[in-house]
Amino acid sequence: MKSNEAIRSAVDAVGVKKVAAAMNVSASLVYKWCEGAPDAAPDEACGTANPLDRVAALWECTRDIALIDWLCLRAGGTFVPNPFRDRGVNAEYVERTQKIIKDFSELLTTVSQSMINDDRVDRREAEQIRQHWQKLKQHAESFVLACEQGLYDKPRPPEKGPDDGGRKPVRRG
Repeated sequence: MKSNEAIRSAVDAVGVKKVAAAMNVSASLVYKWCEGAPDAAPDEACGTANPLDRVAALWECTRDIALIDWLCLRAGGTFVPNPFRDRGVNAEYVERTQKIIKDFSELLTTVSQSMINDDRVDRREAEQIRQHWQKLKQHAESFVLACEQGLYDKPRPPEKGPDDGGRKPVRRG
């Protein structure tokens, strides 16, 4: 789906006037965001980049996942990256498992330190716990997605025995 199509769908649900008022822009600008030119670059389609194209450009420029996390949290969710497909499965499996364990460890450390210090969790500590929890959810969900997609469902090569050099015995009739 193109950015202008996503905007058009969202705007159609609530109305151009409401979106224009909420974003403090003119209705004609909102209509322009909904337009699209098939062969033009996203920011050339209507003479001005729409908000989604601007966010995408910000992401491309910074590659800071915190931007995406922030948007997902605002929408009531969590960003979950797709499983890697360009690396070896075993390396990815180990890496994802290590991230989950590391994130869980950091979460537990933050919780226990909060309680050890003064037997309570203040607002700042709660924010730190939330940050660790978000990372843990992301890594765990990404791992589960990879499992569901069969990324780790590859048969292992047979193990070599000590005497047979890895060969299976041949049965003779």
